[in-house]
Amino acid sequence: MIRHLVQTSLLACMGLVLLAPGKTQGDDERKPHTVKQLAAQIRNASVVVNTLDISGEVEGTGAGFVISKDGLIATCHHVVREGRPIKIEFADGREFDVEKMHAFDRTLDLAILKINATDLDVLPLGVSDKIEQGERVVAIGNPLGLDFTVVDGVISALRDEQLDRLIQITIPIERGNSGGPVLNMHGEVLGIVSMKDDRYRNIGFAVPVKSLKLMLDDPNPIPMERWITFGRLNQREWTTVFAAQWSQRGGVIHVDTPGTGFGGRALCISKRKVPKVPYEVAVDVKLEDESGAAGLAFESDGQDVHYGFYPTSGNLRLTRFNGPNVFSWQIFETLSTEFYQPGEWNYLKVRVEEDGIKCFLNDALIIASDDKGLRGGRVGLAKFRHTKADFKNFQVAKSIPSRKVPLEKVRAIEKIVKDLGEEPYADSPLITSLQKQGPRTRSVLQERAKELEREAERVRLAAELVHFQQLRREMMKELAKEEDKIDLLYCSLLLSKIDKPELDVAAYRKLVNQMGADLKASLPQKAGLEDKLKRLNQFLFEENGYHGNRDLSDSCYIDHALDNREGLPITLSIIYIELAKRIGLNDIHGAQIPGHFMVCHMPKGEAGRLIDVFERGKIMSESDSSILLYGDRVPASKRSILGRMVRNLISRQSAPDNWQQRMRYLELGPSLEPNSAIARLDRSVVRYQSGNLDGAREDATWLLENKPRGIALDRVRAFLRQIDKADREGR
Repeated sequence: MIRHLVQTSLLACMGLVLLAPGKTQGDDERKPHTVKQLAAQIRNASVVVNTLDISGEVEGTGAGFVISKDGLIATCHHVVREGRPIKIEFADGREFDVEKMHAFDRTLDLAILKINATDLDVLPLGVSDKIEQGERVVAIGNPLGLDFTVVDGVISALRDEQLDRLIQITIPIERGNSGGPVLNMHGEVLGIVSMKDDRYRNIGFAVPVKSLKLMLDDPNPIPMERWITFGRLNQREWTTVFAAQWSQRGGVIHVDTPGTGFGGRALCISKRKVPKVPYEVAVDVKLEDESGAAGLAFESDGQDVHYGFYPTSGNLRLTRFNGPNVFSWQIFETLSTEFYQPGEWNYLKVRVEEDGIKCFLNDALIIASDDKGLRGGRVGLAKFRHTKADFKNFQVAKSIPSRKVPLEKVRAIEKIVKDLGEEPYADSPLITSLQKQGPRTRSVLQERAKELEREAERVRLAAELVHFQQLRREMMKELAKEEDKIDLLYCSLLLSKIDKPELDVAAYRKLVNQMGADLKASLPQKAGLEDKLKRLNQFLFEENGYHGNRDLSDSCYIDHALDNREGLPITLSIIYIELAKRIGLNDIHGAQIPGHFMVCHMPKGEAGRLIDVFERGKIMSESDSSILLYGDRVPASKRSILGRMVRNLISRQSAPDNWQQRMRYLELGPSLEPNSAIARLDRSVVRYQSGNLDGAREDATWLLENKPRGIALDRVRAFLRQIDKADREGR
């Protein structure tokens, strides 16, 4: 059902406050209020939540409500866009800037904001566990001080989705409702409006208020000056011109909304030094909609004057912009080319020479110009109109190597596929010949098509397995080093890249290095161990908002933890260890606590102490049960840390249709932990199921030879006989 749910839009102003009459919370003897009474009661505690663009204009709007007299506001996470300032408006016209993100959780889609205010009217929080299907609900909307409107409905169901239950309400949910409260007829909040069903206008969903209470009990505050850095471009590397919304996650830069230049033009200028002519500049670009236009800008004066080479409405174009308006716009060439791949990443490269310009698309030269009017400028990215686009792998250098695969390699790879020839047309000789074969021709061709589809699936699987084997080989090469030389962050990113082939490993390593440099620069002079540890906790949790999230769907990936500043205990611990190392805390290691990964600070000559990174760097007391579970105080090896991450990824791929991904991680497990009996047993079974009998026999034989504790060896022997039988029958 989730795929039918869409988060309610933030762009309109109308909002709803939902009221649930019928059975009451706790005391059924209380007399319920009328809708008119409640509308007057809750008016002053309802707010409009506005996110602002870089020019200070309202970019998106949602609803919210006051939950504490000293300025805590509840809303939905998707209402408060990351990297954006937030403003709160009350029905009486008062406005407040949000000064702190008190708590936020993407999985639950909840956020708690803090404004500098006192003596506010508050909506009391009820008990969402006691609501029942069939209770009548009433919607009241008044986010901008407009007259309240009332709509009747019911609580139609309680749905189990992801980590929590959702309250399904049969009532119109309009744009801008997200973040508004759901109340009973006593004015107690039962839930927060979160999403609507895009199939039906009158079906909406709310997050139960118990989730909000949990966040109040365990906040993860972050000041707004840090919140607005989420997803923001690295200002050390880029300067934006003519507005638009530029953001960055890992190595991918995203742009949307029109720029303020003519035709919606906006630029993102690189601060990298441009080599003397001749030089080359390149980037991969993907358009969300082929009617858009985005690509390279070069020889820019940092404002209106520059060249542009970019896809536009399915064509490729080379232009020169000589000023701020359309009359100064010079188009050198616009052409359609077979080398352009709609909806895919396309590689743009420009070579600037003294006497001309050469433009390449996916390593094919498609445009050459002898224009030499602009030289000595800067390089960067450009977008036009309402285009939404992604960029990655931006480069500028004297020469950028071709990505083109050598012909002999292409031919070697293509031996696994058949040449299907050109696409047939109605009167082609091929069709004329086939139709003479009689009425069974169509069924024969359909069967052939099915076989080709199966063959295509096999080719796709082969490509994925080649990708996996390349990453495994690279990881094993890194793990062959001495323990203190192994790059744990690099190996963790390689794990992410198995499921995310386009992930830019270098960009995330650069991000962590920059975080480490910023942290180091903030240390007091002559900082000791305790000073460094305290500053590390402040930097990671208080200033940058890193926090725990046990949702396995994404939090088990290290790149997700870096992008979204949330993760499992193990992913957060890896970031903690990496930053500690960059400020000289080389005695912080992983601690393999069963069920909950931690780190251990073990200065020389001391027993060490456990630190729970998931709990914002909490130092565990000697009486804590975790201390007993970590009795030997032996640091976790980097291989074992990666093995634990693999087990999390295996759990994530538990759905039946994910068996191919699950199989890859089961293959990887024993490579990381060759002495793990469970990893060997699991891999042996999955190898047998996939037809790899030799591999299954190898693991089963290892189990019999090594006789690990906890493994029923008689069953392994029976399994080995089954493997041998299947092998004989197959031959």
